Amino acid sequence: MTSDKKRSKGKPDGMPIYLIAAIVAIAVLSVAFHIHVPLISIIRGSIYAVLIVILLILYIDSIKEKDRYSSRITEIFIGTVMVSLPGVLLLRTDFMPLLLTGVVFTTVLLKKEAGIFYTIIQFLFLYASNLASLEESIFLLVTGILISLLTVYRVNFIQLIYKVALVLSFDVIMLLINSNFVVTDFLNLHSLLTLSAVLAAIVLGETIGDFYLKRLNEAAVQDKTLSKKPTVEEVIKEDFALCRMLKESDKLYEHSRQIAMIAEQAAAVAGLDKSIAKAGGLYHEIGKLKGKDYVAEGLALAKTYQLPDAVTNIIASHNLKSDKPTSPEGALVMFTVSLVAAKDYFLADKKEEQTKEELVELMEKFTGNLFTMRLEKESLMNSGLTIKQYIQLKKFFLNYFTQMEATIDTEY
Repeated sequence: MTSDKKRSKGKPDGMPIYLIAAIVAIAVLSVAFHIHVPLISIIRGSIYAVLIVILLILYIDSIKEKDRYSSRITEIFIGTVMVSLPGVLLLRTDFMPLLLTGVVFTTVLLKKEAGIFYTIIQFLFLYASNLASLEESIFLLVTGILISLLTVYRVNFIQLIYKVALVLSFDVIMLLINSNFVVTDFLNLHSLLTLSAVLAAIVLGETIGDFYLKRLNEAAVQDKTLSKKPTVEEVIKEDFALCRMLKESDKLYEHSRQIAMIAEQAAAVAGLDKSIAKAGGLYHEIGKLKGKDYVAEGLALAKTYQLPDAVTNIIASHNLKSDKPTSPEGALVMFTVSLVAAKDYFLADKKEEQTKEELVELMEKFTGNLFTMRLEKESLMNSGLTIKQYIQLKKFFLNYFTQMEATIDTEY
């Protein structure tokens, strides 16, 4: 408890200068021992590298704690150096691009800016130390920056293929330039090994970074379990661990964000708790990240991440499969989910001869029937929804899904 308070109130944890100096010194001595280069070149490159490292520290200390794993910066930096060692040991060979493994690892864990910083460190050290030619150094610089810009929090297979294809395309162009556009000079074993090393660096960096990221998230969940239960306002923040997990699926995140936005607007109209409505909309289908039985999986995640009871009930009751709403906000989210699903269905099933007005009439009829059915089947009996709030919500949704110039015109 004490350490958590210190971490939250004090200056974000950085990396001690003496530790950085020790790491850099070890790396420099390793390179000097492995490859015979003039001592003055090693010193010159090391000074450039240290200056960039100091800039990296200043950058890390300037960003908000929520954007990084502040207590793990030293550990991550040491890991970056370690995963770069294969490239260090293979300097002046076709496998030098394995240095980029550390760039990918850093970017996955600390954001793209840290990966770009580390790329510049490598570029200055290699070129200033005469450990790589200008062409080789620029190749690593451009490739490292491109990889950093394309690396997201956690990639899926399609995103990884896209990134690899784009990076290799840039690399092929640079290798052609280095070959003075002579195709016969480009088509050789050197080019093949270089491109293979870049590919290996991306895959290894992503794999190791993703593995370590899971460890950090598991540790964060355990720490959260030991701390106080998060408030509704905390769980709807983008840096909340479960929200970061939700972003792993672009499609699910966009759908959930839409439900959350509509539910929040409806809550404001009916005088309900906007934060609960937004949180319920955001996490109502979170279980789809884990399996087909997404309600059960969602409830398990809600327990793990200690979501407030009001939000947990919305996960269970948004489609009435597991439970009925026990709050007005739960009823609100249930209506929102059903109406958005109906709108999507009508759009997908739209016939060519159907006009916009006919689609609007379908939504108007469905909205009226839905509210009547939920009332008649006593789905709202435990929700605490008043007659006034029921009428306000019905008017809101009728207006939202049938207003010609606002929602319908942009959605259809």
